[in-house]
Amino acid sequence: MKKARVEAAVAAATALAALLFYPCFKKITLQASPGPTATVAVIDGSLDEVHARTRAAYAKGMDPGFAAAADGRGVVVSAAFRFFPAGDAMFPADYQLRAWTANNPDLRAYLDLPAGSRSKDLYLAEVTGDYYWLSEYRYQALAVKFRCAFILHLESMDALHTRLQVLEYLPEVWAGERFGWSAHTGPVPGFFHDIRVVGPTTTDRAMVLRDILRTSKR
Repeated sequence: MKKARVEAAVAAATALAALLFYPCFKKITLQASPGPTATVAVIDGSLDEVHARTRAAYAKGMDPGFAAAADGRGVVVSAAFRFFPAGDAMFPADYQLRAWTANNPDLRAYLDLPAGSRSKDLYLAEVTGDYYWLSEYRYQALAVKFRCAFILHLESMDALHTRLQVLEYLPEVWAGERFGWSAHTGPVPGFFHDIRVVGPTTTDRAMVLRDILRTSKR
């Protein structure tokens, strides 16, 4: 009987360890999808004109056309992307941006620019927090749920032209579930979304840029 109890305890401990350490062995890969790849463009119009046209074109929001993924309840949530100008409370502060530059060299370079040169920038974010889409990241050959916010950096080239660069902020994937603890569950373990911060993608930035180029004509 004692041996049986020991074997049962060992089996339970092994199963628990497997649940706890399984996420460590998940291999998330980046696989570029076919589609647009340009994330920088020069647009006709002065800096103020392009800034104003973009905000006017998306006053009711933007739907870049991402392939939406179902949320944890199996429901596909509609996109609710909104633009926020530099200086708005929704636009991340520099210290927030800097916290996520380790795998994002474009964002790191962006933060090295003088603050004044970023005064006309726009922040594009999905405001519900529930919208994920399928992008370039894969797990076991299948696309995993992805989300991020975007920064549109507008830079004056001359009186008639403006350079637009699309960057990603806080790109992350939802790679299934993980087993463990959280501050909300106390000593009782449970299953949680396996959310991981990753490097930026290209396709998503390119899709945002393509949409803006389509609507930003004079």
